Amino acid sequence: MLKKYKKWILVLMLFFSLTSCGSSSSKEAKELLQKILQIIGIPYDVIVNVCQDDNENGFCEKLELQTKVIISPTEGEILWQKIEQSVEGRYFLETYDYTKPILLELQDANRINFNSGKFTLYFSGFKNDKQKEEKELSVLEAMIDAEHLKKEEVTGLRTLESPYAQDKFYEYLFDGLETNLNRLGEREFAPHEAMTINIEKMANQLVENNITKELPIKISECTNKECIDKELNVLSAILAIDENEQITDDEERITIK
Repeated sequence: MLKKYKKWILVLMLFFSLTSCGSSSSKEAKELLQKILQIIGIPYDVIVNVCQDDNENGFCEKLELQTKVIISPTEGEILWQKIEQSVEGRYFLETYDYTKPILLELQDANRINFNSGKFTLYFSGFKNDKQKEEKELSVLEAMIDAEHLKKEEVTGLRTLESPYAQDKFYEYLFDGLETNLNRLGEREFAPHEAMTINIEKMANQLVENNITKELPIKISECTNKECIDKELNVLSAILAIDENEQITDDEERITIK
């Protein structure tokens, strides 16, 4: 039985180390921007860290930045370098360079059989210098940022009429992601390569099976949860990478930059 997921809004305050980012004069000339990161469809208890990838090496590093997460504003509790479930709150990302890629580091040792259950979702940076700009961090957004889907293609999937269906749809995406990571891990793909292949394959399946167009229509015609479950259940088979499919690691793939 699939787990139930909720939408979580995280706003992270990132304080950059001057020793890792160069001189302060260049940053003083830039405006300090406040952004909002909205995590959707990912269990809160598997989130390890969220960061801007300042040197674009695919890892959140202490020397690169520090993530200050206020867990309980009323009690003033502060946790560095890790996000843990405590109380629901809003967190802000303060940055001088909004274009830097964003990493969402996760760990689910109960379901992922490789790399101690650790895996990372990769996202592009923000698109403009507006204050309070919001960015979704989800499996679906990772597909868009990797240029396997277009935003206009998934508008219907992001605005399903039933809140129950919306949550379940994101739940199926995350479940499919983890299932495929295990299958790719069995073939000894490196973690980053496995995620790159995974995101591409799942996005292609959504398009090739016409899920992006037909699912919103079918959900809108449902009048109960049983009908919604029936329409969504097909996603498990559609999103899963065939265990017998030949996959090579030398294919050209788009990565987040």
